[in-house]
Amino acid sequence: MVSSSVNPCITSLPKPCWKGESLAIKIPEDAYHEGLRRCSKHLHGRVLLAKGQKPLKTVDIIAKLSKLWSHLAGWSIISLGRGFFELEFKNDHDIGMVLAAGPWSLDPGLLRLSLWKQDFNPRTYKNTFAQVWLRVLDLPQEY
Repeated sequence: MVSSSVNPCITSLPKPCWKGESLAIKIPEDAYHEGLRRCSKHLHGRVLLAKGQKPLKTVDIIAKLSKLWSHLAGWSIISLGRGFFELEFKNDHDIGMVLAAGPWSLDPGLLRLSLWKQDFNPRTYKNTFAQVWLRVLDLPQEY
């Protein structure tokens, strides 16, 4: 399920200002903390594909996960780019269930989920793990 987005009235947005060569917007502290509170029910996900596999479209991922997660109270997903997604869930129980049962097979590809992290940026993310299949021939059974 993809939640609909609302376009805010432009006059209600904070006025931008220049900080050096960057455009900056001041966010009120209470709004910032409210945003952090809402993100407590979010996860980050990444679709892992084998070399040569065609990337999945977000709409295809939604269709596959809707079948796998039909028993959940509700969820939404947005693409962050570079194979990363942010997922929002209605309750902590559902978050625990999808984390415990993962990674999720999307056929093709796997969806690996992790807890939401503040200041996450898919463009600067450095991969620190690799999933490998190791076959050792003639290894005695006790190993």
